[in-house]
Amino acid sequence: MCQTPSVNIRERTWTARIIARERDRIMDIWQGTVRERVPGLRALSKPLLHDHLPQSLIALAEWMDTDEANPRFALLSEEHGIQRLSHGILLREIASEYRVLREIILGVVAEHDEEAPASSRAARAKELARLNSGLDYAVTRAIETYADIREDAVKMLQERLQLAIDAAGVGTWDFDPITRVFAWDNRCRALFGLPSGGETVTYAEFLDAIHPDDRAHVDAEVSQVLLPGGPRSYRGEYRVLSRPAAPGADGRRADGERISSSSIEEHWVLSEGRILFDHQGHAIRFIGTAVDVSAAHRVLAVEQGAREQADAAHATLHALFMGAPVAIAVTRGPKHRFELANAYYMRMVGKRSVVGQDVADALPEVVAQGFPRLLDQVYETGVPYYGIETPVELRHEVDGGRLHTALLNFAYEPIRDPDGRVTGVFTLAFDVSENVRARKIIEDAKQLAEENAARESAARQEAEDAARRSAFLVSAVEHISHRLHVETILQEVTSLIVPEIADMATARIVGPKGELRLVSAAVPPTVESEMRDQFAVFEAPSGSSNPFHEALTTDVRIIDDFPDWITKQVASPEYVAFMRGLGVTQIILVPMKTHDTTVGLLTVGLVGKERTFDPAHTQILRTLGKHAALAIENARLYEEAQELRRRAEEASVAKDQFIATVSHELRTPLNAILGWAQIIKANPGAAPMLQKGMDTIERNARAQSQLIEDLLDISRIVVGKLRIEPSSVFIPRVIESALDSARPAAEAKKIELVTDVDPDVGHIIADPDRLQQVVWNLISNSVKFTPPGGKVSVSAHRKASQFEFSVCDNGKGIAPDFLPYVFEKFHQVEQGTRKTGGLGLGLAIVRNIVELHGGTVSAESEGLGKGACFTVRIPIRAALRPHTRTPHPPNAPEDAAGEGGGDADLQLPARILDGVRLLIVDDEPDARELLTAILGDAGAIVRIAASVDEAVTLLDAEVPDALVSDIGMPGKDGHSLARHLRALPREQGGRIPAVALTAHARSEDRTRALTAGFTTHIPKPVDPTELIVVLANALGRDVQDLPGSNA
Repeated sequence: MCQTPSVNIRERTWTARIIARERDRIMDIWQGTVRERVPGLRALSKPLLHDHLPQSLIALAEWMDTDEANPRFALLSEEHGIQRLSHGILLREIASEYRVLREIILGVVAEHDEEAPASSRAARAKELARLNSGLDYAVTRAIETYADIREDAVKMLQERLQLAIDAAGVGTWDFDPITRVFAWDNRCRALFGLPSGGETVTYAEFLDAIHPDDRAHVDAEVSQVLLPGGPRSYRGEYRVLSRPAAPGADGRRADGERISSSSIEEHWVLSEGRILFDHQGHAIRFIGTAVDVSAAHRVLAVEQGAREQADAAHATLHALFMGAPVAIAVTRGPKHRFELANAYYMRMVGKRSVVGQDVADALPEVVAQGFPRLLDQVYETGVPYYGIETPVELRHEVDGGRLHTALLNFAYEPIRDPDGRVTGVFTLAFDVSENVRARKIIEDAKQLAEENAARESAARQEAEDAARRSAFLVSAVEHISHRLHVETILQEVTSLIVPEIADMATARIVGPKGELRLVSAAVPPTVESEMRDQFAVFEAPSGSSNPFHEALTTDVRIIDDFPDWITKQVASPEYVAFMRGLGVTQIILVPMKTHDTTVGLLTVGLVGKERTFDPAHTQILRTLGKHAALAIENARLYEEAQELRRRAEEASVAKDQFIATVSHELRTPLNAILGWAQIIKANPGAAPMLQKGMDTIERNARAQSQLIEDLLDISRIVVGKLRIEPSSVFIPRVIESALDSARPAAEAKKIELVTDVDPDVGHIIADPDRLQQVVWNLISNSVKFTPPGGKVSVSAHRKASQFEFSVCDNGKGIAPDFLPYVFEKFHQVEQGTRKTGGLGLGLAIVRNIVELHGGTVSAESEGLGKGACFTVRIPIRAALRPHTRTPHPPNAPEDAAGEGGGDADLQLPARILDGVRLLIVDDEPDARELLTAILGDAGAIVRIAASVDEAVTLLDAEVPDALVSDIGMPGKDGHSLARHLRALPREQGGRIPAVALTAHARSEDRTRALTAGFTTHIPKPVDPTELIVVLANALGRDVQDLPGSNA
């Protein structure tokens, strides 16, 4: 492409502006027109057709706007001529294309005449003249450049032709048909064995030099071409016999070939020529060339031998082709007609004849399988296609036309002609079905071997893992089994878990009220403090509904997505944020259980996703949790043993202190008694002193009697011989009597006594003396420990099925550390000062008496100086309304036990249990006879059993209305009988009343009996009236409503 020289352009003319603006349109019109008018340009593409003409139009417009020559316009025109020459375009075709261009430009300019400025005709004519001049200049530059280059090319071609003739050893000749004489150049003379530079050769001499076998046909051919109207060209080959020309000094001929002076040469000559005729059609000149083609004939001979060899090789190749151990076929054309197919291919397709048929016709079953489409693809694109172990279904006519599936490795290769065009497809295929099956067998065997090896390796790994887990567990159990404190055990457990099993671990203990307490945490130190704070707020309370409390009631559990799980389980955003901030991704919750009791919870977690928990971890942690629970239980047993030892030591100290106290308490009244006795003895006549002395002696003697009675009661409690004698007790009278006894001491200390006794509290079944002892003891204690001017409040109420009696004061109170021991024997608040006196037995006796009644007693105090409150709760059992009491005989004494005093108050109908079917169970014959007599007299129908098994048999035979059973029996006890009874359906007695009789009267004995399924609990010795009333009430027989009632 030429460079653009600078051109001094003046103001653009109107015609130049039209040409520049309409350039693309001019080229489009020119392109269509020139293709129609100039055939030589039709084959050129649009870019080649346009060449430099679009740029030439811009240069033409510039040329029109200046008076100077435009070098760029000239260069573009010259390059256009060169481009046309290179594509073989003729000069007249170049002139034609410029002529068409001129016409179109002038036409386009004429279309815009109305837009032309109002200028003189002379200016417009000058512009058009300049336009035509420019187009003339352009075509001139293009044609001159074309002609110059072509002339140079012709000269160069002639020179190259001469060089080629010389190099090829070609001789020239010129024959005159009229004189029949040849003019040969030196090379031609040498071919016929004539010396260089000689005279002309006659036609006869020419024929004599030709081999005899070739003279006739050469003469006939020459004569033929010389006839008027004959062919204008001649070509012939013949053999020449000649003696070699005299050799040169180097022994070679003039053409350079070494010769022998005595030999006659035979060689082949190729002559070619053209005949020139006059206007009448007569030959006037015959010119041409001659060249020695002996070497070519020798080559032909060699080629003939090679052809024969090739034919033999082809036959061999065909035999190999047909017998090849692979399937080979050749198809031709777009429809893939079979040209060749070897024997293997024929067998593969079911011994069908396919040659000469299209693939779709010869093998119709492969059409739907897509193989013709693959052949189309190779034929159309020329890209080979290779198939590996491709399944194909082929129909075997010899097998009834059934389809057989084969696995093929095959190749489709394009077949090309010498011009590179695809004319067919070469198919090479091999049936690898057996190979694949064999390989499959080998692979299956290999896979089986690998699987066996993998299983063996897995089993070995599992065994190693199991051994490692076992060693870990043995080591862990050994570590924790030697620890005697719960905190130490759990710290050991978490330190064993991290990092052997997990990245973090915490251990929580269940407290006595169900609360959770974090004991150990194997976590980073920076996290542990905050974890404990969060735990204390969120998890610790026993009522918390969080997943860690809930985990106490489940088995070991894996939480795979801990962040998501904790978000869904917990309502506290702060706690969730903290837990997610730990980075824990997976946790295992492990309840630490021993028997049926859960003592704590292990939380084991992994950080990140490098490791995951599996069932083996679950089993390890479950086992570790069980052993940890056993270790905790052992540690607690050890701590309890230590506590029992401490208590025993304290009891020993208390015993010594008690002995010293007893000595002191006995000596004190004796001292007063002996002292006054001596005074009275020394002054027998002093009446006032005698009276005071006798009062003192009596008071101290009673105090000493009370001390002795308390000691006896404690002795009875210790050996289990403290008995109660229940009867109907009128509660208001008991309280009033105790208040009367305590009032003098209270008045002496100016203590206010306040009472709140429910008038409907009425009667209860209790031991009147022992109940009096309990009430008096609690009131006197409050008076004793309340400072002067204080206040003591006494209340009694009926609450549901219980009688509740409370004594509260604002006295010195009870220290929190002593409150748990306030009802223990031999314990006093003031051991060393002895400000209040007494043996410290009263409250212990109170507790035992209350428990023998099946009740409870409790003490409350907010601390020293804040007073105390004692509350007694006793089951009412058969409570009688006040009007059910029998009136006293006239002048009958009344005591604190009630208005009628004891059992005389309760007069029951003679047969209150008339018709009631009772089952009595007791292993003691005397007890069975007694109960039968008591309940039989009351009208009951009694059946007896000496054991639980016998009772079960009787229950199966007949359902009673109620059951009365002893607890302590050999073999199965009464508790097991109650559980069996409650397991029965209602219609088989599962809901009948059941009364427990036992010599054990503690509150825990009563609770155990009720838990087992008994309706109520009566301590032995059994009061007949109490037993009858309890059964009557349990069966819904109200005493005052029964026949014979004295109400």
